[in-house]
Amino acid sequence: MDRDVSPFKFYYSQEKNIILFSGEMQFGHPATDNELAEKIVEAAKLMGVEIIYTVIATHIKNYVEEPEVSGVATTPELITFLESKGIKSQMAGFR
Repeated sequence: MDRDVSPFKFYYSQEKNIILFSGEMQFGHPATDNELAEKIVEAAKLMGVEIIYTVIATHIKNYVEEPEVSGVATTPELITFLESKGIKSQMAGFR
């Protein structure tokens, strides 16, 4: 993928201990989206990443006075961590 025209951007700072990968779109084909996700996980593993956070926005129909942040996780420990930060878990039955 040509970096100059790609809808995806990558930022890495060893000093700040952060990797950011952002995109303005999904491909819209599950196989291609999954392939991209797998490449991101592979790169993260090479850089010693222990936790990957994924953030999405959702469309709302009307103005919301007090927006909420919800989260999901792959382990009960991560759910506990998210909840300790005030993030409402969407996986109540996971524990």
